[in-house]
Amino acid sequence: MTFYVEVADVEAALATIESKGGQKAFGPHPVPTGAIIAGFTDPEGNLVGLVQQPVKQ
Repeated sequence: MTFYVEVADVEAALATIESKGGQKAFGPHPVPTGAIIAGFTDPEGNLVGLVQQPVKQ
């Protein structure tokens, strides 16, 4: 099972995660809803997803 954490900016979150020892696993990728998803592994190897909601216009 993978759970997703909502963040304001996927790219910025991945940069912070990588600076603290995490590793990007996939993404960022747009999905049909307009959201952007990505995933990373923490230093223990656990996969966690990130989701950035689409900008409301």
